[in-house]
Parts: sequence; structure tokens; C-alpha cells
Amino acid sequence: MMDLNFRNGDPNEIKDLFIHWSQRIKPSKKGCIFTHIILFTCWSLWKARNNKKFREIKYNCTQIVANIRHLVLIQHSAFPYNDWQLKGNPYFLNLVKSNQPICRFHFNIKKVWKKPDYGFVKLNFDGILCDGKAAGGGIIRDSEGNFIYAYHCVFNCDNVIIAEILAALFGMDKCKEKGYNRIHLDLVSMNIMSWIRDDNDIGWNFIPLVFQLKSFIHDLQANTTHILKEANQVANFFSKLNHANIAYDSFDAVPVEGQNLILVDKMGMENFNNLAFEGARQMQLAAFSP
Repeated sequence: MMDLNFRNGDPNEIKDLFIHWSQRIKPSKKGCIFTHIILFTCWSLWKARNNKKFREIKYNCTQIVANIRHLVLIQHSAFPYNDWQLKGNPYFLNLVKSNQPICRFHFNIKKVWKKPDYGFVKLNFDGILCDGKAAGGGIIRDSEGNFIYAYHCVFNCDNVIIAEILAALFGMDKCKEKGYNRIHLDLVSMNIMSWIRDDNDIGWNFIPLVFQLKSFIHDLQANTTHILKEANQVANFFSKLNHANIAYDSFDAVPVEGQNLILVDKMGMENFNNLAFEGARQMQLAAFSP
């Protein structure tokens, strides 16, 4: 089971797991992976039992093990494991160093930016962490793909997921301020997507912000879609601007590179490269030529 070697083969009962762990955990190893795995295992089994009894949802062993892995990644995200805590456990050492996403679920995703439905505006946002400093940015566009508003913010945090949520909250607050009450929200992070849809194992340090985001989504009748990062190039551009806090109220005020990215999105183009940017610019010039 997950590269844990037992003297007499695989365990037949939970009691065998307790005996195995009790023999391997030493007082000096407080915080090692074994002290967490036994808790994660019991928690996952308890959830599986309740789901079967009260919701008629049956989980097999593979799904339970996947949930244990998921909890390990959540723990590692909040309090990263040191190598000594994983010593002798190559399975978990490889797991936490594999940069796997925390989320266990998969959603339908699109590869290019898509205009929102008529009557909606779309908010795209992103967060980054560079040299220990967090920032975020975003853009609001209408159902024709036309520019409405864009922003770049610097945040007092050191976590990229928190920066991404803060960027979303800032953008949704601007939507509300400008009177837009029907919003489509594109999310790159599958972790955030999972948290707002299912309240799925939210890390304790993310709970207040996730609940605040869920409240905004409810109040503004927002739809949500998960997208690939390639379809979020515009928001990523604004998140990386080398400024303090800055807002753009007009398309003409946006740097040329950002304008090109916006035009590429508007035309539904998939190739995000200089040729695509130049093509977008030429098509824009042609449209306004006499």
C-alpha cells in the first residue's frame, strides 16, 4: 500500500495498520509522514463510510487511497514537508516533489479564450509569486470581447493561490462597482475551482478567502469555467506588470503587448506567438482603414 512494506504482507485489518505505524513512529520523529498518514487514512475511511451510509455513494480502495494522497498534498501545500519527514518513504517523497495539482477532480476545459454569453461580462484573473512577492491582475470584457477594465495589484502575502483569489476578489468587486451583475468567471486553478464548487478539503489558510469568493459568486450570479493557462494569457500579462497598483479604464491606455493579446482573444485565435500578435494588429488596422 503506497510503498509501505509490511512484515507479513499487506494488512488485513485497520488494526494491522495501527500496529505497523506504532512500531515505526518514534518520539523523535514527531511530524514525520507516518503521524499524518494514520490520521489521513482514518479520516478517508470515515468519509467513505458516511458517504456509503448516508449518500449511497460507494468508494473503492483505489479512490480511498487517492483521497489519502490528496490530503498529503493539501498538508504539503500548507506546511511543506522536509526531506527528513519523508525519510524511508520514497512514494510520498516522489509525490510531494512531483508538483501534482492538489485537486482530485477533472472538469471540461477549453483551450482558447471564449466570449461570455450575451448580457454577461467575463472576468479573467491570475496571481503570481516572484522573489517572495505576490501580485495579481485581471481583465473584464463584454460579450463581444471588448475591453472594459483591467488592473494590476500587489498583495501582502507569500502564497500564489492566495494571490490568485485576491486578484479574483478585486476584479469581482470592480464588476459590482461598475454595475455588472451577470458575470462569467474563468479559473485556471483547479484547486480553487474544486473549492468553490464542492467545498472540497479547503486548506485552513484559504477558507476565509474562498468563502468570500463564493459569496461574491452567489451575489453576482456568476458562472464559472475552468480553462487552461494558454487561454488566460491576458490576465497573466496584467499580473506580471512591473508596477505597484495600476488600473486601465480604456483599451488605448493598455501597453501594446497587452492590446495584441486582447485582440487575439477577441478573434478566437489559438496560437499565442508574435505572428499571431502581428496578425491581430494588421487585422485591426485593416478594419479601420478607409
